[in-house]
Amino acid sequence: PVDPIYSSQKLPAAAMWFEAILLFLLSLQFLEVSTLSCVNCADVDCVKPKKCVYGYVYDSCHCCLQCGQGPGERCGGVWNMYGSCGKKLTCLKKPSNNNALMQQNYPGICAQKDEVESILSAIYQDQTFSVKEKMGKLEMKPRRLKSKASPWKDTNYPVKPSSEKSEAKNMLIYFK
Repeated sequence: PVDPIYSSQKLPAAAMWFEAILLFLLSLQFLEVSTLSCVNCADVDCVKPKKCVYGYVYDSCHCCLQCGQGPGERCGGVWNMYGSCGKKLTCLKKPSNNNALMQQNYPGICAQKDEVESILSAIYQDQTFSVKEKMGKLEMKPRRLKSKASPWKDTNYPVKPSSEKSEAKNMLIYFK
């Protein structure tokens, strides 16, 4: 008989399928999945919070009202675990050229919608950002630096933080 290791014979089709399925199952171990399991809202006893300064927002499962986060408070995160911003506020997340779907899961800081561009430019000197509203949320992406060239081709990097604005100072810790 011929030793199968050194044989030039091909594997039977069933063995090839077995190897393909085994390889697929092994690759599933390296996937990261995050899920949210919500109960039926009819089964939840919601207690409406009293006197919310920044208005009411829904919880992660959209069953119960809770107080909206105020300026400078944390927001967003995976399944919105840090809460939603209140009226006339947006969840300002660290600008990134990374995958937009991944950026949705990042935590942020609540800020006034009309102050987003000035806050970002105060934090990152000489860097500008494109700010667009998409599906009710602000999307911020860094533009290429004009005054300083990036040492890495086709990438942006934040430059030295500024200490010009008081609200920006409070957010520097988050953006470092």
